[in-house]
Amino acid sequence: MGRIIKFPNRPKEANYSEEVAQFVDDLGGFVLSLKAATHSTWEQLGARTGLSPYTLLKLADRKTTMPIFRTVYAIMRALDDRALIRHSMFEKYRGFNRADAKRLDKALASK
Repeated sequence: MGRIIKFPNRPKEANYSEEVAQFVDDLGGFVLSLKAATHSTWEQLGARTGLSPYTLLKLADRKTTMPIFRTVYAIMRALDDRALIRHSMFEKYRGFNRADAKRLDKALASK
């Protein structure tokens, strides 16, 4: 039997709304930075990121308060293409991908 690791529960009173609001505000700033760095129109920026120009405009104007993950990911990926944001921490500590997990499953099943 494996050793069970218990993780502490998040306190019920923990509230991340201020952190989320700050992150979304920063994300809107990133959108404006990307637009300025690429000298793009909203339509060109939308085509580059795969998002609607209206979605980008709402985020840049800080009208969006809770963007979906796909929106955040598309913006971060576009920023990374411009080398404005590096995700070296994620690359350095990358976990298993699906192919690695399948190989590990097969290896463990064969034992």
